Amino acid sequence: MKDPGIALQTEYKTLLSDIVYNNRLVPVYDVVPLNATYPHIKIGERTLLDRSNKTWYGTEVTQQIQVIDRFPANYGSRTSVYTIVQQAKLRIRKIRERLNITGFNVITATVDNENTIQELTDTYFYFRNILTFRHIIEENLPSKLTFGGVHNSQVYRNQLDVSLISACNTGDVNILNAYTTLNEILQPQYITYNGRRLTYGGS
Repeated sequence: MKDPGIALQTEYKTLLSDIVYNNRLVPVYDVVPLNATYPHIKIGERTLLDRSNKTWYGTEVTQQIQVIDRFPANYGSRTSVYTIVQQAKLRIRKIRERLNITGFNVITATVDNENTIQELTDTYFYFRNILTFRHIIEENLPSKLTFGGVHNSQVYRNQLDVSLISACNTGDVNILNAYTTLNEILQPQYITYNGRRLTYGGS
């Protein structure tokens, strides 16, 4: 199973980079510099848990972001943080439509946890909202379907019935129905799917 974490984190930065507050772009940081502009978004920690099994390759990923604003001590408001958080949620919740990670499909995008912290120092008052998103991401592996022992993906993609391809992708192949279509194409003696030889009741 490939690691989708780095690609996901990179895509987060892209998705969040156009958020505007008070007519100014909100900067997005991986590491917050000493001269950081406030308010800003920090891409935080992530965790990965392999959820793969014998027939499916997937990872459960949590990704944290922080929205932070700073004010002079004993002064300030949460308004900026909450406004930016709402914009961030809208973008990340749509990540399944917008996310473009080569080789992966994003199945879920949900808010797992949200917490707001106030921090007071001698000179500044910080508002920090911490959001954790949870994703299920599957590896997009090509199906290995062969006819008569010879792999020819172009043939079956161009000529097989769509329902057959769908059935093959789910591992539920009705060979008797498939043979009617395949007989006209390649007249195979057997079919394999992901290396497993499938048999049918034809002669």
